[in-house]
Amino acid sequence: MNRRIIYTRPDGGVSIVIPCKGIDEQHLSDEEAFQRAMVKSMPADALNPQITTVDQIPTDRTFRNAWEHGGDKVRVNMEKARGIHLDRIRAVRDEALTKLDVETMIAVGKGDTGARDAVEAQKQKLRDIPQTLDLSQATTPEELKAIWPAELKGAE
Repeated sequence: MNRRIIYTRPDGGVSIVIPCKGIDEQHLSDEEAFQRAMVKSMPADALNPQITTVDQIPTDRTFRNAWEHGGDKVRVNMEKARGIHLDRIRAVRDEALTKLDVETMIAVGKGDTGARDAVEAQKQKLRDIPQTLDLSQATTPEELKAIWPAELKGAE
C-alpha cells in the first residue's frame, strides 16, 4: 500500500498513519484496509487529515520534530530544524566543556596558570559557538546537517 494518512496533532506535530491489514483481516482488500485505518486510527482531535503517498513524506528523520504538513505533503520547517540542530550542537559542546573542566582542575591543582589559561581560551571558544555559528545559510535539511562547528569536529 503506497497511500498514507497524515494529520497534525494538537501539539503541532505531524502524525502518519500507515494502513495495514491485521492478522485476522487478510481477507480485506487494500482499499477496505485503508478505509478501516481512516476510521479506526484517526484520533478525534486530529487536525487537517490528508491522504498522501509515500513519496510525499521525507525519508530522513533527522529533523522529524520539525515536520509540518500542508496539503498532501510533509515538509521540514527550517526554522524549527535550525533550533533542533543547535540543540544537538549544544549537547555535544556541553560534553566537551565538561571534559575541559577536568583539565582546568588539573592545571589549577598543579598551579600551572599557562595551562589553565589555554584551557580557559578553548572553553570560551566553545561557549561562543551558539552566537557565532550561522545556521541561517542552510535552506535544506541536508545543508543544515552539513554545518558543524570546527571546534567539535569528530565529536558529532
